[in-house]
Parts: sequence; structure tokens; C-alpha cells
Amino acid sequence: MALIKCPECGNTVSDKAKTCPHCGVEISDVKQGAPNNGNGGGKKNLWMILVPLILIGVGVAIWVPAYQHKKAEELARIEQLRQDSIAAVEAELARLEQLRQDSIEEIKNRLTINLFCETKSKNYNITTLKVMILKNFKTIQQDLESLGFEVSENKSLREEIQGDYYNFKNLTLTREKWNDNITVSLNENKENIVITFPNSELKDYFLESALKDNFRKVSDKKYTNYKKWQEPAYEGSWDCGTKLSVNGNQITISEDGPPFG
Repeated sequence: MALIKCPECGNTVSDKAKTCPHCGVEISDVKQGAPNNGNGGGKKNLWMILVPLILIGVGVAIWVPAYQHKKAEELARIEQLRQDSIAAVEAELARLEQLRQDSIEEIKNRLTINLFCETKSKNYNITTLKVMILKNFKTIQQDLESLGFEVSENKSLREEIQGDYYNFKNLTLTREKWNDNITVSLNENKENIVITFPNSELKDYFLESALKDNFRKVSDKKYTNYKKWQEPAYEGSWDCGTKLSVNGNQITISEDGPPFG
């Protein structure tokens, strides 16, 4: 009698036994005297380990590419949103810049010397000259308001000059747009206008409009549109008309003439 190992449980049994006394499996078809290496149970256990691993491997092989593809799609979507956001911001900035440029062009074309001055006949004692003089301040105010200017200050001042008191009215209008603020002060009783430009570009364009309207550049700080007043009855002569005084980006418009005009 020889001993063999049960192909199911691996325990030692007689080669004469028809069934395994340990697990009850039939072993009658195991050849008598044939050696048994006892790997039957081991192979089964090995497959029990390999099959899940294979399934896991197959699952990973399917899931990883799908995950990577989904991740790539999500990254592409996020990148597209970023690009769309950048494009939208750039488009809005371009639109605002165009509006700003349009606003500047409107000011350049309308805020000229002709908005503040006009050529009219003016009496100087016994002489009448056709000269450039300041417009009516109410008219100037209305024209400025049509350009988007608003009254920012309106005050009356009482000043003493050589022992006499005078009332002065000062009206300030400001155009606050695109950070290119322009301020115009109408000093009615002092008969001058002070324009404060936000930059040299608009100031220079205003001065160019004056040169086109027969102003003469005396210096970088003085532009004039004068006619000479002279009468034989009086000794001397006077310049009559309008003067522009330039101080940085500020221009003062005022009239000149004889002291008895």
C-alpha cells in the first residue's frame, strides 16, 4: 500500500482509498503507484489569485485611458473658458478705448477757440473795431453742457480793488469722462476764461484751432488776435482783441483793449 496526496485538499491518503477521508473527494481515478506532486490545490489557489489580478489589470487598462481622455477634455474645456474670458476682456477694453478715443475726437473737434470767442464789432470810445472778443458767458455755458460738462462750482466773490468793492461771479464746469477731466472756469466779471486740460495733446489741439483762426504765436506762453487801436486825439495806441496765456496745460482767455473802451 502506498500513500498519495489528495488532489483536492492535499492530505495524505491510501492509494487504495476510493474517497478522501478528509474532504470526501473521489480519488479512484488516480493511478495506483503514479507519483503525485501535490500541486493540484496549489494551482487552484494560484488561479484564485491570478483571476482577480487579471480582472483588475483589464479594468485598469480600460479605465486609465478613459480617465486620461476625460481629464484631457476637462483641461481643454477649462483652457477654452480661459481663452474666451481673455478675449471677452480684451474686446471690452478695446470697446472702452474706442469710446474714449471717440470722446477725445469729439472734444478736439468742438472744444476750439470758436466755442469761447467770436469776431464782432466793438466800440472803443469813438472808434469801432471788428475784433475777436469773448462770447456771452451764458452761451458758452450752454455749449459746454452740450458737450457733457456739468457745473461743479458756482460762487460769487466780493473783492476790494483800490478801495472799491466789486462782485465777481465764478462758474466752474467740469467734464469727467474716461479720466480725461477738463475744467473750464468762467470768471464773468473779470472777463476771462480758464481752461485746464488733462494732457498736452488736447491743449496743443486747442492752440492749433486758435492759429487757424488768425491768432499769432508771440511765444510759447502767449497767443494773440489783435487789431491796433489808435486815434489822433490820444497819444499812443493799444492792442484790441483776445489773448491766450499758456501755463502748462492751462490756458487763460482774456480781452485786451484801451482803458477807456
